[in-house]
Amino acid sequence: MSRRAFRLETVLRVRKAQEESARADLSRENRQVHDAAAGRDRTERRYREVPRSSGPVTASVFQREVATADLVAASLVEANVRLSLAEAKAAVALRQWREAAQRVEALERLEQRRLEELRLEDNRRETAATDEMVTARYIAAERVGDA
Repeated sequence: MSRRAFRLETVLRVRKAQEESARADLSRENRQVHDAAAGRDRTERRYREVPRSSGPVTASVFQREVATADLVAASLVEANVRLSLAEAKAAVALRQWREAAQRVEALERLEQRRLEELRLEDNRRETAATDEMVTARYIAAERVGDA
């Protein structure tokens, strides 16, 4: 049975662990994207709800409204930046997960190929053994028939 052991089994286990780790990282980054998008949406709603006076107002009211709008606008810009960064990190995590999955898939294909080769080898041996038995019986039958 030892000849049937996959020599790269340890490597395959490590690669599978790396793939699971990459999948967890991707999941975490996707949650970050979701959270950043939700935060950006909240900030955008706040920006749209900033009170604006209609008609003439005093300079202090105007300055307060402008300052409030500027702060909320800056918060919106920051939220958009956070979302962009989260999306970039998620894209990197996706690429890393795909690479890890491809490594695992390649090792699994190697293992499948090796198992198929072992099956073919066993079939060849079985066929050879059968042929040998048939030939031996034939020779034995010929000897009995000649005597």
